[in-house]
Amino acid sequence: MNNNASTPSTSESNIQPSLDNTALTKELALKEKELALKEQEVKAKIELERRGVWFSSPLLIGIASAIFGLLGTGIGAALQGYSNSQLERQKYDSNFQLERQKFEFSLIQKALEIKDRNEAAKQLMFLVDSGVIQSLDSAKIRKIAEQPNQLPSALDISIKQRDVLKECVITISNPLVSLKNQPDTFSLDLVSVKPGTYPSSEHVFTSSSQTEEGWFKIKYEGRNGWIGNNTWSIESKSNSCP
Repeated sequence: MNNNASTPSTSESNIQPSLDNTALTKELALKEKELALKEQEVKAKIELERRGVWFSSPLLIGIASAIFGLLGTGIGAALQGYSNSQLERQKYDSNFQLERQKFEFSLIQKALEIKDRNEAAKQLMFLVDSGVIQSLDSAKIRKIAEQPNQLPSALDISIKQRDVLKECVITISNPLVSLKNQPDTFSLDLVSVKPGTYPSSEHVFTSSSQTEEGWFKIKYEGRNGWIGNNTWSIESKSNSCP
């Protein structure tokens, strides 16, 4: 048997372990880096969860919902309360204006009932000059009072002529025009009429000891009333109107 068979030299046997150690060292370093990255990822996730726990908490969500609900209810109630107060204010102003007109109308009636026409005229002038007459036509009352001998004994307005209308349309541009309760200058104002066009269903001529006047009947905001047939109240009217 040949005893001269080749055997690994000492240098060759030392190279293999050296290579294995180098690969192992690299693998360990890679594993350490992976572990470090995992650790950072876990820490970051924990930090995010810690910060977001309050925002995702069912208790916090419930509290926030309740707060916003109360705020919404409170704001809604406040707006509704303001709207109601505005409506009540409008009703109060309307009722006050109506009562004011009734009061002034009664004073004029009492003045006209005085038998002495000069004294009756003085009473009317006093009502106008003192500012008592505010809601009625003070200029017309003054004009009537300037002619004591022609003062009516009362506001006895009579309808001289009445016409039923079908296609009559009037145009109002004056924002100060009022819808009257009766076809009479001294009658109560129901409401101010907004500028616009309105169909008229009826026209009347009224007469008193002083004047003759024409009046158109219209419907505004659910109310039937009268508008004077004059240039103050009416800008224009259709051909079928008187």
